Amino acid sequence: MDKRVLFDFEIEFTNGGGIQGQEFRLDIDGDDIADEELARYIVEDMRLLMVGKVRILNKKIINEKHKRRPAIRREKTVFNNERPRRILLDLAVTLDGFIEGPKGEVDWCIMDPDMDFHNFLNYIDTIFYGRKSYDLWGQYTPDIDVSETEKEIWELVHSKEKYVFSKTQKESKNNVTFINENIVEEVMKLKNKPGKDIWLYGGASLITTFLNLGLVDEFRLSVHPIILGEGNPLFIDIKERVNLKLVETKRFSSGVVQLCYQLNENL
Repeated sequence: MDKRVLFDFEIEFTNGGGIQGQEFRLDIDGDDIADEELARYIVEDMRLLMVGKVRILNKKIINEKHKRRPAIRREKTVFNNERPRRILLDLAVTLDGFIEGPKGEVDWCIMDPDMDFHNFLNYIDTIFYGRKSYDLWGQYTPDIDVSETEKEIWELVHSKEKYVFSKTQKESKNNVTFINENIVEEVMKLKNKPGKDIWLYGGASLITTFLNLGLVDEFRLSVHPIILGEGNPLFIDIKERVNLKLVETKRFSSGVVQLCYQLNENL
């Protein structure tokens, strides 16, 4: 019979603060699972960085028939000090490393329902744009004949709080704030505010700036099955090597492969 382990946990972060979680459940095969394995599942599931110590509390294993695949589900979580919000670079890229064609074309980008972009958008509440990207996409309205899924996605995107990094434009209005200077200080203020994670939308110039300043926490690259040959590359003018570790891989029916990396601070 399949079994389920119920447990509480405590996490300490290396930079101070911590999290307490209650009523986590993990479906397992077998009679037991080591605390070290449970700790690894928690860290990977919550995508935590700078974890110092994980303590497993009140572990209990029960027999239970179920059909769901092994996964952790957070039933109820109590936060003492929430971890800092993460900045997520999530975007589509071609097999040869371009994010746009030579004229800004993104017609090659696949909006596949099984990619579950809704889920990603529910994990963020803020979007960072460069000025050009904001002018193109920050207020974009899809055509009337697009699918309902795409319409819902754009409604979700436009419901987020938006920050535009620009050296010239300074006017802030509605849910849009322009940042002109002191990038690191302003970004760290936002990261330490309560809230969900932050989507670094781009474009390439802003991505380069954030990378060179060490402000990207996670890279979620959806590699598309196409070679453009020319266009706007994802990475340009990077000043230093950035060591990463692969934390998740997803394959979709369209041929898109999503690679999720976090910073590897052990190298």
